[in-house]
Amino acid sequence: SYRLAVEAIPTELPPVVVEGRPQCGTSGKAGTVVAQLWEDTREALSAVKWTAGQRWYDMTIDLYDRDLKADGRRVLNERAWTRRGSWETPFRGMPAESLAAVGYVVGSDRSGYTYYGPDPDVLLSNPFLDTHCFSAHAGGGADSGFVGLAFEPAPDRRLPDIRGVLWMSRRTSELRNVEFTYVNSPVRAPSGGHEEFMRLKSGAWVIRRWDIRVPYMRETLDVRGRYSSTLEYHETGGHLSAIRSSTGDLVY
Repeated sequence: SYRLAVEAIPTELPPVVVEGRPQCGTSGKAGTVVAQLWEDTREALSAVKWTAGQRWYDMTIDLYDRDLKADGRRVLNERAWTRRGSWETPFRGMPAESLAAVGYVVGSDRSGYTYYGPDPDVLLSNPFLDTHCFSAHAGGGADSGFVGLAFEPAPDRRLPDIRGVLWMSRRTSELRNVEFTYVNSPVRAPSGGHEEFMRLKSGAWVIRRWDIRVPYMRETLDVRGRYSSTLEYHETGGHLSAIRSSTGDLVY
């Protein structure tokens, strides 16, 4: 047998100059910053997907569900639990084709709404590319060392959808995280989530942390028999607290 080792050589991204309109339904014209950012993003997301499929690692994942007041800070109740094992992915959304057809928020006032986030399969898919526009963003403030590939629904898209930014390190071109918010949502209140990525020393990629926060109306009945509605939030998420190899060695 022969062990082939490939050194990870970082490539520094060029300064971003935002000009013109977002490029819609395409990963960007060859030679543009958008095209380069998309290629780096695609490589990282493909590595996340490939790593998960190998089931090399035993992962300890801390998960939580919580309800919050409308200010998003005060916790009303919370439930936390831990899972351990080897999974293809810590969470999974709907297929990209379904999201393109019905949107990212599904349901009704009567039955309630289900919010779907973009997993790596969705972000890599042609339906996602076909229904979104992309542009390059230079990070500022706390994100000054990052370059962002921003995405938003195509102008003619009216279904509930997401807009957000895939942030990459300008120094190493490595994908760090994706932040997204819901647009055209039937519930008119801020909602969204984020996913954080990490490259292990072995070169494998994993999703380290994720969360999603959505609004809902809590119905309460007072002593007089009258109902009232209060806006609150539900948040669910998790993070990797430990990773071990198949031989039991601590990787993270």
